[in-house]
Amino acid sequence: MKTLDTTRSTAANSDLFDFTQGLDVDKRMACEEVQVQKAWVKALEKSGHITSPESKALIKTLSAALQAMEDESFDWQVSDEDIHMNLERYLTEKLGSVGEKVHLGRSRNDLVATTLRLFTANKITELADLTLGLAATLHAKGENWLKVIIPGLTHLQFGQPMRLSHVISAHGFAVLRDLERLDAAVKITMSEMPLGAGAFAGTHLKIDLVKLAKTLGFTRPANNSYDSVGDRDFMLESLNATALLAMHISRLTEEILFWSSTPIAVLKLPFDWSTGSSIMPNKRNPDVPEITRAKMARVIARAGEGLAIMRVVTPSYGSDLHELKRTFLSAMDEMMQVLPVLTAFLDHLEVNADAAERLLKKGHILATDLANALVRDGISFRDAYRKIAKLVSIAESMGCQVQETAEAVSLAGGTITAEDAVEARDNHGGTSLRQTSATLKTLGSALEQRVKL
Repeated sequence: MKTLDTTRSTAANSDLFDFTQGLDVDKRMACEEVQVQKAWVKALEKSGHITSPESKALIKTLSAALQAMEDESFDWQVSDEDIHMNLERYLTEKLGSVGEKVHLGRSRNDLVATTLRLFTANKITELADLTLGLAATLHAKGENWLKVIIPGLTHLQFGQPMRLSHVISAHGFAVLRDLERLDAAVKITMSEMPLGAGAFAGTHLKIDLVKLAKTLGFTRPANNSYDSVGDRDFMLESLNATALLAMHISRLTEEILFWSSTPIAVLKLPFDWSTGSSIMPNKRNPDVPEITRAKMARVIARAGEGLAIMRVVTPSYGSDLHELKRTFLSAMDEMMQVLPVLTAFLDHLEVNADAAERLLKKGHILATDLANALVRDGISFRDAYRKIAKLVSIAESMGCQVQETAEAVSLAGGTITAEDAVEARDNHGGTSLRQTSATLKTLGSALEQRVKL
């Protein structure tokens, strides 16, 4: 057990422990910590290092400790620095010398690394569940907005017409890729069990680590004890996957902010999920997407912060790794706060079909289709492009859209509509009604498959 350094003053020790302790973080890992402790107790029993009655007493007392932690009645001692030593003290206080046996053959290094892997896997799984809800809402909006046609954008400039559902489902597919990355992060996290690595040189006990790994849900025990106690790649993988999700969420909020802005007004801000101005009674503020955008910046920064912390940690272990837990939890907390609110906000978004119709008459968005019509008559695309570009300039001077000019109607053999344009793009992944419906079906099937898993 840790004892105070008697060569220093009590105040100095207090300041030191306040600086080094991580109980505020460790408390959140109590369930996983007790799970690992119980597994080690059973392993000690099976290897003959403690008796069956001792094992039962330890497991029962560990359960009592967890209950006390959940009830907030556990006597946390800052001088114990972390949850591991607090639990050992609790077991010793309750069971005497039996409690002192629990740390045999292991170190806090392999213990925290194992607990962290279980905790990380659980948090990423929780994050994936919330992310699935976001993706499902994006899919539902795609289904609802299938018939709404808007000007598609590149560089924030109107280009060609497309279906609004195609726009929103694009974000759904991005989030679907994020779900796959989160799955991969969980798989990596649970691939190796550090328990049994000791401080770094491995345990001297004859314990079946393969069986112990399976008991805790890991694929296998660690291949290298020296590597395993300081390996936090799994946390960095999780932070990187989360950062990509945050980036996609931020791009989604940018999309929403554009289409809901007053000059565009295709999307209507939900009254219950937006706020009013302190001075302008006519105005609603898109606080949810804006605050989300800021929070996602913080999550993205955490991925870089994690790499920066790890880059200087000497093998096999360093106390720097305590701070990585805070980095990880900060990112998770931001995501857990944002996702339910953003999903509810999206669920209440509505479309202004009249505004969408008005926008189709801006930006000469049928110019490409006019050029394509000339190509069908045997003109090369580049010649057709130049011809229609000149016609766009003429239309600008006339104050009309290019497809409305008499020359355009003549060249195309009739009036081209936005509906014609989107229906012409009927290849796989295109914007026709048939292809957009198929795209939504693909997205929906992928999400349904995840629900069944």
